[in-house]
Amino acid sequence: MIKWMAAAGMLLLVQCAGAQEDKVVADRPSETQTPQLTAPKYVQIEAGIRKEASGGDYTIFHPRTAVKYGLSKKVELRAEIDADSEKAFSKSEYKYGLLPVHLGFKAALLEGNGALPQTTFMGMAGMPTWASHDNKAPHVAPQLRLLMENKWGEQWELDYNVGAEWDGNATAPQWIATIEPQLTLNNKWQLFVEAYGKWQKGHGPEHVVDAGMGYFISKNLKLDVIAGKGLSHEAPEYFISTGLAFRFKM
Repeated sequence: MIKWMAAAGMLLLVQCAGAQEDKVVADRPSETQTPQLTAPKYVQIEAGIRKEASGGDYTIFHPRTAVKYGLSKKVELRAEIDADSEKAFSKSEYKYGLLPVHLGFKAALLEGNGALPQTTFMGMAGMPTWASHDNKAPHVAPQLRLLMENKWGEQWELDYNVGAEWDGNATAPQWIATIEPQLTLNNKWQLFVEAYGKWQKGHGPEHVVDAGMGYFISKNLKLDVIAGKGLSHEAPEYFISTGLAFRFKM
């Protein structure tokens, strides 16, 4: 992992000379997605590893990757590619496979102004057959969200999302709401806390709280770490994740 991060940093230094003034803004590592878009003509890659544990069993998502391209100031194209390893000690089972690949976009709707939040629509679709055999689904799996953000000065911001997601199997959507205050300490460090909930007909609610931090190696390379705890039976007992986000201009 360390070697891979170092290689990504070297790639960034070679390809990103003359990068734009604003820092890279990533969706990872939290559940809350930012309304900010990848800058035009930039490619942004976000990758990491995440472990979730419940009842003595665990799932590791590796890699957990998003590739994004700034098509214009108003539109971002994106693909999400995740694989997971599941270890069920209770059943002495282990499996690894690619989850359905998701393709989609973000489209800017409103610019923030005072109490009016910056607002972006995100639409994704999970490709049911673009997955390992055990993870294929009978239907396309849409994800629809409104992404919003309010800022106070140069240090504080509040991101929040509402939306609905389908898993490609059940016809009932899973509704989701998130909220994430962020504090920028200086030009290197960011801190955040988050709470989110998910609800689906016929299932118990999933409530989670987490906290994490980000560290900027440069304006175009950011490292992150996050840890969280489930507050309901349907949520994982805990999770931890770490990764990076970097960008370069095409």
